[in-house]
Amino acid sequence: MTDGAIQSSAKAGWRPSGRQIGMGVCVLILVLFAVVNLDDAEIDFLVDSVQIPLVFVITACALVGFLAGYLFSRHLEKKD
Repeated sequence: MTDGAIQSSAKAGWRPSGRQIGMGVCVLILVLFAVVNLDDAEIDFLVDSVQIPLVFVITACALVGFLAGYLFSRHLEKKD
C-alpha cells in the first residue's frame, strides 16, 4: 500500500453497516425494556417456584434467543 492509500482510508473512518445499526437499535430497546421492568415475577418450575426481578428473566430470555439465533445461523451456513 502506498502512503496515499493509507491516508485516504484513515480519513474515511469507520462506518457501521445497516445490520449493525439495526442490531444496536434492537439492543437499546431491549435494555430499556428490561430496565423499566424491575418488579418481581414468580417463575414456576416443575418442582418449585421462585420470585426474581423481571429484569433478570428478560435478560436471560434475550441471551438464550440471541444464542439460539447465532447457532442456528451458523448451522445454516455450514449446510450451504
